Amino acid sequence: MKFTRLLFTPICLIVIFGCFNSLQADISGAHNVVVATINQLYSDVSVDYDNDEALLVSVEQSVERHLTPVLDFEKFTKLILAKHWKTASDEQRARFTNILKGFLFRTLTKAITEHHQTLVSYQEHIKVMEAKPGRNEDRAIVSVVIDTSDGQTVKIDFRMGRNNGEWQAYDVIVQEISFAINYRAILNSEIKKHGIEKVAETFDSKLKY
Repeated sequence: MKFTRLLFTPICLIVIFGCFNSLQADISGAHNVVVATINQLYSDVSVDYDNDEALLVSVEQSVERHLTPVLDFEKFTKLILAKHWKTASDEQRARFTNILKGFLFRTLTKAITEHHQTLVSYQEHIKVMEAKPGRNEDRAIVSVVIDTSDGQTVKIDFRMGRNNGEWQAYDVIVQEISFAINYRAILNSEIKKHGIEKVAETFDSKLKY
């Protein structure tokens, strides 16, 4: 009996570490998606522009082209609307998803344009960490550490999920603040006061910068 236990222990360890290594290899796809997207953005914006307007147009097109496939907008919207997602109509869900997609694109376009030089020399300033396991095998977190030109270090976490076999980001956490949770609090407060239909009508103008 004692011999059996001694034999069983290393076998269990082999199985556990084997499963862990398998999970690590599996979630590495989330890391690869983030790296590939940054590379694509870099390729688009690492050129000289005649003026700020030309840069802005290029960034807008790059964000639309490269981020659309890697962002799960429905999951993102569902996280923000929380309990209101269940009671919203299909039309309201689609409307909020489109509004939030536009807002997210505008926010990212503005950030990339303002920090254009950091992205141009991103090999020196941006480090993409290895993916960490999430709650299950279809979840992962990929952290990006950015050294800004003013000497600050900014950490951005991308919460990733597998959608039809493809890794997509469904939340962005900047310096420990979740984008989805932050706007969930704002929206919930507005919906309680005015109702989901009224908020849907005015939300787009409220989120424009």
